[in-house]
Amino acid sequence: MINFTLDAPKLGGPAFQLLYSKIEDHSGLYESIADAAQESTRDYLREISSFRHKTANSLEAAPTGALEKAADRVTSASDEKSATVTVSGSLFARAFRDITITPTSAKALTIPINAIAYGKRVGELEAQGWKFFRPRNPDAKPLLWATNPAGESMPMYYLAAKVEQPQDRTLLPSDEELLEAARLGARNYLERLTA
Repeated sequence: MINFTLDAPKLGGPAFQLLYSKIEDHSGLYESIADAAQESTRDYLREISSFRHKTANSLEAAPTGALEKAADRVTSASDEKSATVTVSGSLFARAFRDITITPTSAKALTIPINAIAYGKRVGELEAQGWKFFRPRNPDAKPLLWATNPAGESMPMYYLAAKVEQPQDRTLLPSDEELLEAARLGARNYLERLTA
């Protein structure tokens, strides 16, 4: 889970600072900031979801929709002192640092190498009648094969002890994009207040 906390006094120049100091209850301002930043973050994730399908494309598989689902889970909260936008999902840790993924409940990670396996766990395919096995050849690549209900065998997953992924800040809106959304929320609130 990633939280962005936005502080209104840092959003504008002297005129904004003066208006901010005149408002006794800031909860409405921060609510407007939170709503605008939440909507901007959702829009960003939906936009990048339309073209971030490198693995799916390489396997000629259907995208999993992970970013669209994440966009639907973006939430916001506010109080009299701040606005917070929360983005759920471990994949977003990469926006801030390199990550290493290791197995938690198995001996190896299963990296799909087949369109049928993409976006599915071994257990999901087993429930559909697939039978998994490892070739007995000790020189064989670390692959997990499967036989489908029709009796056809094929490689499904590469087995890895860990996967290292580099930082990718483009998984989330930039700091400037978030600040711009917060400024829009503040402007909207002030326009309503002074109308």
